[in-house]
Amino acid sequence: MTDNLKTQLRKAEKVNDTLKEELDSTRKKPNVQIDESNRRNEIYDELEQYTRKNSLEIIGVPENAYKSTEELVIRVGEALNVEIKPDDIEISHKLKRKSTTAVIVKFLSHKVKSRLYKQRTKLKDLDNIQCIPELRERHAGRTADLYQRKPHGLQRRIILEGE
Repeated sequence: MTDNLKTQLRKAEKVNDTLKEELDSTRKKPNVQIDESNRRNEIYDELEQYTRKNSLEIIGVPENAYKSTEELVIRVGEALNVEIKPDDIEISHKLKRKSTTAVIVKFLSHKVKSRLYKQRTKLKDLDNIQCIPELRERHAGRTADLYQRKPHGLQRRIILEGE
């Protein structure tokens, strides 16, 4: 009888060990899935950032200062001595926000966008902007707040408004 009990106990222990192994492997699956999900999110973020490679955001120009967003981009280019032709612009449109209106522009060429972005330092003295008089009147005596903001892959900005 004791041998029978010992045999049953060994069988129960083997079943218990098997169940423990299954439980451990089941517990590891969510961690593997989470890691894979995080890796996919990183790849997705990288792809999104690449699609914004040719994009630029222009902030702080009053809406009455331009008739079309394309005109604004060309005028900002003129102010910075960067030649921008309408053919250089893939698309441009307004972004409505609670506090300010922005214009986002996507260029056909990264080179055009880079030339414009590199010249942004000329905007530190807003008096130099002759082609956007509404902006000069609005910000008399102020300097432009220019910085590159890229947390989580945000596109680069040209900010034309003072604090």
